[in-house]
Amino acid sequence: MMRTLRRFHKTIFGSIAIAMIATSMIGFGVNLGSDRAKRYAIKVNDEDVSLEDFYRQKRAVEERFRSQFGTEYQNLLQMLNINVSQRVADDLINGILIRQLGGQLGLSVSDREVASEITEMLGGSLANYEGVLARSGMAAPVFEAKVRQDLLRRRVSALLSNVALPSDAEIQGDVRRKFSSYDVEVAKIDASSLEKSVLAPTPDELSSFYNERKARFEEPEKVAFRYVILDGDRVAGRIMIEPSAIEEFYQTNPSRFTLPDSARVEFIQLDYPSDGSENAKGKVLDQAKEIIKEISQGTKFGDLAQKYSVEPKSREKGGDLGWVQAGSRGKEFDAVVFRDDPDFEPQLIERDGGVDIVRIVDLKLGVRRPLDEVRGEVEAELKKEEIPGYLAHDAEQLFSEWTAGQGTLNDFSAKYSLKVLESGGLLGRAEGASTDVRELTGKVLGMPTEPRQLIDLGSRLALVEVVEHREATAPPLEEIRDLVVAAFRAEGADKQALKKAEELIVALGSDGRSLTEVGKDAAIPVDFEKGVTLSSGGQGALQDEGLRRQLLSYGAVGSSTPKPVRGEGRWIVARIAAVTEPTAVDRERETSLVRRELATREGAIVLSSVLNTLKARAKTDMDATILVGDS
Repeated sequence: MMRTLRRFHKTIFGSIAIAMIATSMIGFGVNLGSDRAKRYAIKVNDEDVSLEDFYRQKRAVEERFRSQFGTEYQNLLQMLNINVSQRVADDLINGILIRQLGGQLGLSVSDREVASEITEMLGGSLANYEGVLARSGMAAPVFEAKVRQDLLRRRVSALLSNVALPSDAEIQGDVRRKFSSYDVEVAKIDASSLEKSVLAPTPDELSSFYNERKARFEEPEKVAFRYVILDGDRVAGRIMIEPSAIEEFYQTNPSRFTLPDSARVEFIQLDYPSDGSENAKGKVLDQAKEIIKEISQGTKFGDLAQKYSVEPKSREKGGDLGWVQAGSRGKEFDAVVFRDDPDFEPQLIERDGGVDIVRIVDLKLGVRRPLDEVRGEVEAELKKEEIPGYLAHDAEQLFSEWTAGQGTLNDFSAKYSLKVLESGGLLGRAEGASTDVRELTGKVLGMPTEPRQLIDLGSRLALVEVVEHREATAPPLEEIRDLVVAAFRAEGADKQALKKAEELIVALGSDGRSLTEVGKDAAIPVDFEKGVTLSSGGQGALQDEGLRRQLLSYGAVGSSTPKPVRGEGRWIVARIAAVTEPTAVDRERETSLVRRELATREGAIVLSSVLNTLKARAKTDMDATILVGDS
């Protein structure tokens, strides 16, 4: 059902679209004349999030998952039990609460700070901004609002971290754990080597084993379907943007159209000699001061640049660097050229590799591009924002018309010249010859008994007709007897391997012997991994971060894993044989870093606790339909 009326309010089709939607919603009991016409997805205290904004954010999150995990992302989300709608709702609620908390604490984030953060994210150049927006699946205002929210979250978290400072004992303990080096004994018991010792099951044992684990041997649920893809090209030509909407967007998003500060500068670069001695650096600095003195006495800057500068491109132009944007040449450069009270006389800039001399020729601070210059960009962006709403409405209209009749998808599609595609036979989850089919298969199998479905694919939608559905079934035992016997033996061998590993741990705790000695008595080989740290393992089992953390959290010689750990298909027991603690110099160097990390972590914990308290106290309302359809 199409709920996002607000998508249409800035276009000349507003009244027509609303009338069309009103007609399409008669069967759903939506009264556009009542308060229900002013629906929202989430409301926290007096601040609400529109359905449009919720679904836009959800699409952006789905696009990020899709780009990170590829065609298998739906299966991965199900495996990890990630509910995208719930995650988006929680994030939006947290964002509102953080904004409200920031206001109470007197914290805010300015447009200039948002612009500066985005410029830094882009490496000092806005040239890639459109690409970043495309990859994020967000329009510029949404992306900038998220940046603002992230900055405010960090600001609130930093403030709260001041009341959660860790003790010196916590810091020193963390430094020791993180930067100590460990020599570790590792025993690995391979279950596969024990399978021959497992007796063949009796018929009753095999039957009982199969019946208790029948789901393990099931052939997966499968479905075959036809589908039609509906994309933005269907509706793009219908969207008209009013001039007033363009002007409003331009006026309410000043940072979007404000160019970074830029300066036309002359430049002389002097590098320190390769030996890097303090005496040599001092001579270069003295040379730079002499050059500035010559300029003040009337020598042309360009002549001196051609004589002394080691930067070839600007040297050939008499030191002219052209127009340079803020953020493009480092913080030291910006601190001199783009400060609040710029000096048009030659200035020294000291950097790690040498000394630069710059002189500002011209300066443009925060120039805003005129509306006529960006009108086309704004119109294209507003159209892009409108497309999901128009497309959703169009898809709902088509789906309602199709489901109101008795015809097949082929019959219905012929009427509108829609291209019908086939799944290509019965498919399980993540199966299919194309990305669309694999994604659709997972979603169709979420409600396989619905013969006709309208499925959201992010920026596109699909009309789907289920042709055949086969439920998950386990073959009869007689058909897969060998497979079940192999599974019986493998499980028995695994139990034996686990028992041997547990016996190793008991022996370690009984007489203080090393794992190597205990393993020798049990005929279990033991490896020795040297130089293991909390952040990195060797080439063996301790490459597994979970195993390292479980073992090294104790950090003392003789400490062992409290219980066997599954890794590399084997049961693993490990023991710390030796510890090399960080030197005093290393401790001193890392203490301040660890202090900041712990303070940040504690600040995040405090912020999470504060948010939970605020959630409990807040007056929150949510449209239950936004959570429908996600697992």
